[in-house]
Amino acid sequence: MMLKRLLPILALFLVSGVHADSSPAEEGRVIVKYRQTPDAPRQALSLDRTSSLSARLGLVLRSGRHINALAHVIRAAGVSSEALASRLSQEADVEYAIPDRLRTAHSLPNDPLFSGQWYLQATEAASIHATESWDQTTGSSNIVVAVVDTGVRFDHPDLYAKLLPGYDFISDAPNAGDGDGRDMDASDPGDFILASDTEDPDLQAVCGSELVPYNSSWHGTRVAGIVGAAGNNSVGIAGTSWGAKILPVRVLGKCGGFDSDIIAGMRWAAGLSVPGVPNNPNPARIINLSLGGSGGCTFAYADVIAELAGKDTLVVAVAGNESGPVSAPGNCAGILTVAGVRHVGTKVGYSSFGPEVSVSAPAGNCVNSYGPCLYSIDTTTNLGATSPAANGYTDAYNYNAGTSFSAPQAAGVAALMLSVNPALTPADVIARIKQSARAFPTDNTLSTCPDVTVPGDTVDQCNCTTTTCGAGILDAAAAVAAALPAAQPSAMTLRDAIYLYNQPLDGSGDKILAGVDCDVFQLVLDVTSGYTDLAMGQSNTLTNAIGTQTAYPDTIQNADAMFAYALYQDQPVKTFVFNDKNNPSSSAQIGSATIFGYCYSTKPTAHIYFQQKDSCTNTYSDKHTTSCTVNDNGSGDGTGNTVSLALRDAIYLYGQPLNGKGDKILAGENCDVFQLILDVNSGYTDLAMSQSSTLDNAISTQTPYPDRIFSTADMFSYALYENQAVKTFVFNDKNAPDSSSQTGTATVFGYCYSTNPNARAYIREKDKCTDKYSNGQTSAIEGCLQ
Repeated sequence: MMLKRLLPILALFLVSGVHADSSPAEEGRVIVKYRQTPDAPRQALSLDRTSSLSARLGLVLRSGRHINALAHVIRAAGVSSEALASRLSQEADVEYAIPDRLRTAHSLPNDPLFSGQWYLQATEAASIHATESWDQTTGSSNIVVAVVDTGVRFDHPDLYAKLLPGYDFISDAPNAGDGDGRDMDASDPGDFILASDTEDPDLQAVCGSELVPYNSSWHGTRVAGIVGAAGNNSVGIAGTSWGAKILPVRVLGKCGGFDSDIIAGMRWAAGLSVPGVPNNPNPARIINLSLGGSGGCTFAYADVIAELAGKDTLVVAVAGNESGPVSAPGNCAGILTVAGVRHVGTKVGYSSFGPEVSVSAPAGNCVNSYGPCLYSIDTTTNLGATSPAANGYTDAYNYNAGTSFSAPQAAGVAALMLSVNPALTPADVIARIKQSARAFPTDNTLSTCPDVTVPGDTVDQCNCTTTTCGAGILDAAAAVAAALPAAQPSAMTLRDAIYLYNQPLDGSGDKILAGVDCDVFQLVLDVTSGYTDLAMGQSNTLTNAIGTQTAYPDTIQNADAMFAYALYQDQPVKTFVFNDKNNPSSSAQIGSATIFGYCYSTKPTAHIYFQQKDSCTNTYSDKHTTSCTVNDNGSGDGTGNTVSLALRDAIYLYGQPLNGKGDKILAGENCDVFQLILDVNSGYTDLAMSQSSTLDNAISTQTPYPDRIFSTADMFSYALYENQAVKTFVFNDKNAPDSSSQTGTATVFGYCYSTNPNARAYIREKDKCTDKYSNGQTSAIEGCLQ
């Protein structure tokens, strides 16, 4: 009777969840080392050992290359490496079996000038360790960094593939230097001022009368290269986040840029509308501002920064190069402000500092007073003195220094962080960068900031503190690690189920059902003749679990239609021992039972076995066996507590009448695992299951169980374990007949296991407009009409 009913149920469990970690297409690959015996080396080197393992495990195993006389590779199709290792490690002659994993080289780019980018490496005290972060991510093209600056050279070979279409926000044509004001061309024509320009009345009207000649800085191109120059492309350098996209926004011209243009550019970069300008189709998550000026944070900057935070856009700004108070807008709240340090980690002389600084990063310093600059921040540039010429790179002779080049390192690190966790807010990114920063070193020859040394070789240098130079030195690897989403346990699922029909039970306690690495281990039992006593144990090993077992208080008789019990302590081994509490001297049979074991777990290695000491075998759900001398103890660790997962609620409904309208609904709220055990006493029932965010959604999206459940089936069990707030079993709803004639009666058990202490189970009776809870209380269903 039960065999007919429950075999399809177990088949459904096994298909849907037990071996979800395996697929026919994969191949397990495991390193096996055999235990040392006189014949072990000879046997290990022969195919006979593999053949023997194949026969014992019921798998087709292939022997691979040997590592030494006792260790070699074993491969098998249709099983994961983890599952194969777990199976092999249970064999008595195997010392260990571990997955043979694929390893890869560390992610270092092949760019020919990368060796000069000391600031991205780990060679100096101030280096930001970007190379270590690249093992985790080199950035995502879904993350856009806006470089709000002088524009860029779109034809630079290390940038052109990384650049998105930008916009030129410079309103005044004389300052723009490209013949007009705002336009869709964010390229940098050069911000040079010729001698003749110093007398230009139109330029003087915008920039003032105190103009002096100077060459083009190609500042935006330099900043863009540090943020995200293409990496591993055998060209030039690598950017901090070489996977990110760069959005050039031109706001600085021959004499800088006005706040109004800068703020408009910031808004547009973040995807906000700017009157008269087409919307930006590629909103930035990060805006780099390697610019600033004197004065405090204005209301206009404070407004736009708050607006951008609402769009989840982080603003990164420089502290300034005045060796004094932090410049605006770097002194605004809510942004990541970056100061500059020398290669040894002390404040570089020219860097501004103060309590507004969030973190410090290399800014470039030469050390020597003549010859090549030893610690330039090498990056992309253009080699034209005024108008664009050939593209190239800065180096020790065409050196690059300033906090303008510290900020884009931080912007690049932020892009790496958002690549691994795009859910981070600007405040999250700032907090994690600060928390992960390395401590500042100390130079005993320098004073401590804000005091600076007397003029000389160390002019304006000082030892940084957390109140002057931020939380510490930017550390890309630590910041990316801090950005990773918190480790979540694997989804709870049915990992294994075992079915033992009409199992003979004797009085010597030599029948033990064991669950290994199960978060919840449930026994469902139908005593088919006689009786049985039961004891339960949970510990770090099978021996300890049996040795510390607790007896169930009642004898379970054949007259009892059904019995269910679950264990859920945080222990790797959980056991049900039949008849051990009696411990009689004889082993005469006292009964028989059909036994079901259900193992729910976050661990893909979780499994069940049935130990029979009288025949000295361990029998697994896939029917393979091992010797009972091999104690399968799983991971062997666990706290022993029940805080994480526990039976939060259980409801029992005896002889519950069922009708054909689907108005009987068993619901579990906040249950990680919600299990139904059902005994149809008379007639039949149909059943549908669902899991969703609300009860109404769950009912409307239910899935019918394929078979009708009759009273001739002694027992039915099913569990729901999706990550949904509400789980339901609906009786007879798939029929939806017009009448409400009774179809049958059933005894219903609902078990709710959860990490949430507020989890509960109840039955909704629409015909009575009530919800009935496990404590017997009822409540009215809102809006229900009988």
